[in-house]
Amino acid sequence: MTDRLPVSQGRLFTPGRRLGWVFRDPHSLSRPFTEPEPRPRPLPDHVLAHAHHAHAAQRLQRRQAWTVFGTMSLALLAMAGCTRVLGSAYSAGAALSLVVLSVLAATPGVVMAAVAGHRRTVADHALARARQFTEQEHRLAHAAWLERRAAHERAQRAAVAEALEWGSAHAPSSARRLDVIGGSLWGWEALLTVHGASMLSSQPVLVIDLSREVVCRELATLAAAAGRTVHAEVLPAQLAGSVLGAGLSADQLVDALVESMYGGERPAARADRSLDHRLLSTLAGALGERVTVARLVAGVRVLLGQDDGAGRLTAEERDHIAAELFSDTYLEQAHQALARIESYLHPLRELGAGRPARADGVALTCVALEEAGRNPGGELLTDLIVQWLTHYVGAAGAHPPAVIVAGADELSRAHLERLSDACERRRVPLTVLFRHLRESSLQLVGGGAVAFMRLGNHQEAVQAADFIGRRHTFVLSGMTRTLGGSQTHTATDTFGRSATRGTSTSRGHTESSTGDGTPFGGIVSLSRGFSSSTGTSQSTTRNWSSARAFADGASWSDASSTQRVYEYAVEPTALQHLPDYAVLLAEVAAGQGVRVTPADCNPAIVTLPRVSTEPLPVIT
Repeated sequence: MTDRLPVSQGRLFTPGRRLGWVFRDPHSLSRPFTEPEPRPRPLPDHVLAHAHHAHAAQRLQRRQAWTVFGTMSLALLAMAGCTRVLGSAYSAGAALSLVVLSVLAATPGVVMAAVAGHRRTVADHALARARQFTEQEHRLAHAAWLERRAAHERAQRAAVAEALEWGSAHAPSSARRLDVIGGSLWGWEALLTVHGASMLSSQPVLVIDLSREVVCRELATLAAAAGRTVHAEVLPAQLAGSVLGAGLSADQLVDALVESMYGGERPAARADRSLDHRLLSTLAGALGERVTVARLVAGVRVLLGQDDGAGRLTAEERDHIAAELFSDTYLEQAHQALARIESYLHPLRELGAGRPARADGVALTCVALEEAGRNPGGELLTDLIVQWLTHYVGAAGAHPPAVIVAGADELSRAHLERLSDACERRRVPLTVLFRHLRESSLQLVGGGAVAFMRLGNHQEAVQAADFIGRRHTFVLSGMTRTLGGSQTHTATDTFGRSATRGTSTSRGHTESSTGDGTPFGGIVSLSRGFSSSTGTSQSTTRNWSSARAFADGASWSDASSTQRVYEYAVEPTALQHLPDYAVLLAEVAAGQGVRVTPADCNPAIVTLPRVSTEPLPVIT
């Protein structure tokens, strides 16, 4: 790391309680060209009507002319037939007359048909000109439309090329406490870097790193390179000059030690707690104004009759504590309690032995536990750090630091609640990081804003999904598919035969006479006749027919149904497979339920182009 921070990384120290960045695809901002493609304008109604009437008039005149011509042709044919009957002299004159009359009768129709044809030609030319004008107008409009569309697309491409891709993801301003649940150590390191650097731009920051992996190292390095004053210590190696205990009075130090020894557990015997507090407070009063843990441990050893070889007490203080502080009977009764106190405080015997550092006037203070296994001394030190932090926040002046506690899983709920109340009352931003969603974190989650990182345990992921909540969605609940068919075959054969036989007989009698025509004239001649005929007929008819019919049909149907379900807004499996730098910020919006904002806390994002240190503007 160079002495001077690069400009791109320096943007991490811009104001805002930032958790990371939210990505937005610039192409999602591209707006389609909504102007419809121009269509050819319809031809004018009067031109179409004129052409229609001209065509109709020509057809009418032509029909009338053909009618007259046909009538005269029939007359000529009839005249030609009469010529053969009446003779050539008479028929020639009549035929000439008919020809002249037919010509005279057909002339007006022919003239009117010619006029109608001319009008149709004029109308067709007008229609062609109108169509040509309309097509030319459409070509010009379409070319202009193509040009506007190309300009719109160029503008959209330019806007997409310049649009921001990453915007800052800020913690809700309405909630001063932020609980971060889950995550890996790499994710925590990145989150502390981004979150802590953003708050350093407006106020001091105090980081308590209880992860035992010193995940605040990157933040401290970047802050020092950016010119911020940094105090970092790793405990218990640097207990002698630690900030723990700085700013605490003797009574507050004793209270913090007693609470740390019992870890905030309610079931602890009140008598034992009271006895320990009595012993330590009396001993602190005997030490005068300079009360430290190292001097308290030395005083306890003196009360137990042991030698304090560290030289932290003067001879007068040792004599006063041994001879005058408690009676022999009282010391005998309290011997077991003193032994217990000494065993608790022995791992902290170096605290306050040197010149203690102060967090006042320092931009970034980092107190981290060194990489070591779990032990009673480390547990006591963890509780003591939180106790000191609670008192330190309560005594802060007009410019209290923002507080970040990483790895608060081992802290008791009571201690965390006191710290949260102290920060809330003094408007101190508090960020608490839990590796797991259980015990203390499960009881405290929801007191402020909540952000989730990767949760490997399935049960914890389910609990986180329950906290984020559920929502109603419509899903496919059933599908029915029916396929059917039918075939019909019909065959018909018909055969028939018929026979007819008949006989007919006819007889007739004829008589005629002839007279002279007078009423009483006689008969001139008389004739009579008789006829008879007989006939027989017979016919036979045969017929047959054959018919075949075939029918084939098929039918099918698809049907689906949906139903309303109440399911997780974020599935537990999604929380189990989040990347290391992924953060899901869950915000409770009034009337809208829980709104989940995905973010990325990788500090390297700030070095990319088109990254904003402010939230992305909402595009409507």
